[in-house]
Amino acid sequence: MTTRRLDDGTGELVAVLPLEVLATVRAALDAAAATARADGDARTGGQVRADTLAARITGIDPATDVVPVQVNLVVGVESLFGDGAEPGLVAGDGFLPAALCTELVRRASSAAKARLRRLFTSPDERALVAMESTSRRFGSGLAELLELRDGGTCRTPGCNATVRHHDHVTRAADGGRTSAANGQGLCERCNYVTESPGWVSWVPDHPPGELHEVHGVTEHLRITRSTAPPLPGGPAGGMTYSPYELRLANSFTLAS
Repeated sequence: MTTRRLDDGTGELVAVLPLEVLATVRAALDAAAATARADGDARTGGQVRADTLAARITGIDPATDVVPVQVNLVVGVESLFGDGAEPGLVAGDGFLPAALCTELVRRASSAAKARLRRLFTSPDERALVAMESTSRRFGSGLAELLELRDGGTCRTPGCNATVRHHDHVTRAADGGRTSAANGQGLCERCNYVTESPGWVSWVPDHPPGELHEVHGVTEHLRITRSTAPPLPGGPAGGMTYSPYELRLANSFTLAS
């Protein structure tokens, strides 16, 4: 089974099944589409099949229910509560238009499913420096901070896999602290590779408020450098748009 994100806010699910199982699944979805059409459902047959598949896997109907999953959506306060047009970031998946982020938060809030948490960034580099904690367990809050700071993507240069492990830059066995500064998000493969003999990584000294960096040397003596991405929000680092460009961007976002 594989998944792939599309560019229109949807995604694609592909599953390889035994032929007899595939035929059974298809027959069940076709029957659901035929029933919906007979009942006057306004959705297309493909939409009914997709919603039925999701409902039978998760137990939740995407057409009527609010999906109770946690999605870390990072969006600037100007875009969420003001007239900002800067897109928001879904950790590990990419950016969403500001109007869509606002709509998602509104729908989740109206269903009493939203939980807002403030992230504090430096004004110049927009580096994540702190996060408002609502958990009693420091470990879970720190792990979430690492994923948000690293954008949900593995910190190894050239690797765009989703973060699966929270790793010590300087190994705990070597005296490395369990802290945000000494932590990084890695995929499963990269975390195991960094344990190979000859790998060395460290966090360089830099002034507070700058983007988090990790420097390293591989077993083949290749020097690496990884920088955490800036978070959305704030005027720093943003482009200046004319009023016409802003109206055009907002109209396009709403149409999308």
